[in-house]
Amino acid sequence: MEQFTEFLYSAEGGALAPIESIDLILDKKVRYKVEGDKGSKTSGEYLIHSDGCPAGYVINYKYSSDAFTWRFDFKNLKGDKQYDKYYALSQTPEFKAEAKRIQEERKKQEAQVKADALIRAKKEFDNAPKLINPELDYLKDKHVGIHGELKSDKDGNILLPLRDIRGEFKSMQRILPDGSKRFAKDTSPSGAFFNIDLDKANGDTSKPIIICEGYATGATLYELTSCPVVCAMNCGGLDKTAEALRKTFRQHKIIIMADNDAETARKQGKNPGLDHANAANKKYNLDGVFAPDFDEFLQAAGCSDWNDYYCEYGELAARERLTAHVKWACMSVAERNRCLQFQQLQSAQQALDITAKIPPQEFIADIFPKGAISMVVGASGVGKTWFMLRLVCDLSVGGSILDGFAYEPKPKRIVIFAGETGYELLIRRLKAANWNANKDNVTIYSSLEARRNKISLDLDNARGQANITSIVKEYRPDIIFFDTLSAFHTQDENKADAMKPIVNYLMDLGNSTGVAETLMHHTRKRKTKEQQYEMTQDEVIGTSILNRDVALLIGIEAAKDEVNNEAIRMGGNAWNIVRPLKSWYAKFSPFSYRIVNCESEDEDGQEQERVSMEINLTPPQAPSVKNIIWEYIERNYEKGQWFKAGVLREAIGVSRNYITRCLDELVKNEKLNKRGERRGVEYAIKGFYD
Repeated sequence: MEQFTEFLYSAEGGALAPIESIDLILDKKVRYKVEGDKGSKTSGEYLIHSDGCPAGYVINYKYSSDAFTWRFDFKNLKGDKQYDKYYALSQTPEFKAEAKRIQEERKKQEAQVKADALIRAKKEFDNAPKLINPELDYLKDKHVGIHGELKSDKDGNILLPLRDIRGEFKSMQRILPDGSKRFAKDTSPSGAFFNIDLDKANGDTSKPIIICEGYATGATLYELTSCPVVCAMNCGGLDKTAEALRKTFRQHKIIIMADNDAETARKQGKNPGLDHANAANKKYNLDGVFAPDFDEFLQAAGCSDWNDYYCEYGELAARERLTAHVKWACMSVAERNRCLQFQQLQSAQQALDITAKIPPQEFIADIFPKGAISMVVGASGVGKTWFMLRLVCDLSVGGSILDGFAYEPKPKRIVIFAGETGYELLIRRLKAANWNANKDNVTIYSSLEARRNKISLDLDNARGQANITSIVKEYRPDIIFFDTLSAFHTQDENKADAMKPIVNYLMDLGNSTGVAETLMHHTRKRKTKEQQYEMTQDEVIGTSILNRDVALLIGIEAAKDEVNNEAIRMGGNAWNIVRPLKSWYAKFSPFSYRIVNCESEDEDGQEQERVSMEINLTPPQAPSVKNIIWEYIERNYEKGQWFKAGVLREAIGVSRNYITRCLDELVKNEKLNKRGERRGVEYAIKGFYD
């Protein structure tokens, strides 16, 4: 009994196991409840023969029409003194001969019982009237009609004939009003199935043959697709049904519309419907397995097949899904590849819907957009790193940012990827500045230390990208800084094809994590004649991709007076203007700062160098007329688009002669092209046709 119990609960991954405790009875067929049985339904059956060598079988009619046999293993008794005599007896020729005789006699008896049962079942079916009442409770509950060779017994139950591929009657299934199903007693439905319009598949390969499990599923599939349908009656019957159909209908597409036993998979770790379907599909080279998907609530409610899908989601949704599956099954390999390609393209398709609910854009310090890339650029010496460190300190404690430029009610988490400056120089600068900071909210990763430890933080290789992504997901910072961009890759920054993958990675990282990404970068050295004009986004070092694909581009340059074109200084310290050069969102107001060196005493009375940052939210440099003219041109005209001086006079309100002198100066400085004479003179920004 111990051996049989172990077999009962472990065979086929537990698919035969009872769902409640049962008493084992010898020499008698016993029915019991298995997973999925409701009410009085009992789909499990076992029989144990106690004479001779104990043996028997177990069957789960929901799982398979085939029985799983068991035989007592005497070898387990060897070495146990209590059972030595039984083991010795089992090895004698007399015992083995008697066991064989009993087995053969039992087989004859069972064969005779099955033959008699088959005659009775066939006679009952042949004499039963054809089913004509579509209002039976079972059909109404399943929302299906009458299809195939259906009949009814004297009690109003539905009778389905189960035939093999040659059409020979092998068994019969009886469906009761409550949905309970019974195979004709003592018959063997193995290798037999019920079909709907399978005879019409002969010579017609335009539609695939569909294999499923039960009648309700088959009727639903037939009504929604008009394809021939074969019902294997349970998942265990899919294998032999698929084998018979593939051998007979070699030129046809054959697909399995499988049950998705997700709830069983959750409880037992296996999905019988899908597992058997996928195995049969692979074994007999069929044309696909398609199973319905249900939400967790419907899975828990026991929904698993295409009839359940039809009943829960409606005819329109079920027909659309099934039609797509049938269409896919009938495609050639080339057609499927084209279909997959288009489906992939459709994943990027979006409709123009101004009513769509888009989350509001969030900013860090009213400057840096979350989930997007920002870039801070400037020439060497303007104090980009000082500016970054002051921002980091203010953000880490929250409250007033940059002396009142912005206000962050909550502290922010920051990650700094330090490049050329390294960890040591950053700490030295922070000590010199002595700004208030919350060290728990700031994490620094130095590219120098990473290289020493053979860790990649490079933006241009998969290993480095994976490490950076892990850092962001682990620390969940609000903003990250790369100081500087060039320290975290080895690509040629002037080549678009080299920099585009880096920008794409950063854009994907921002989209997936919502972090604000800030790249510290350099500008090219400006010519003397260019220095009288404000910095533009065209002065960023490298390919235009760097400033075209970032959401925000911030320029830092020395503030200059309009008369002498010299840096504005106070006490020998130059002011630097911070202004947006380009933004996908509303631009912030420019402001300025300067770094002031001073001396103070430490705790031991020793003199030490201190650094402070003065911030002026009203920049000391007002934009000159020249800069206003150039800014207006950049904002209103594309490269290569011609315009006249008179248009600017009306827009800016300055005399025509002064505007003309400014435009001619821009031509001399190679900012503009010029054509025509006198009143016909036109100007255009260089670069579009040059």
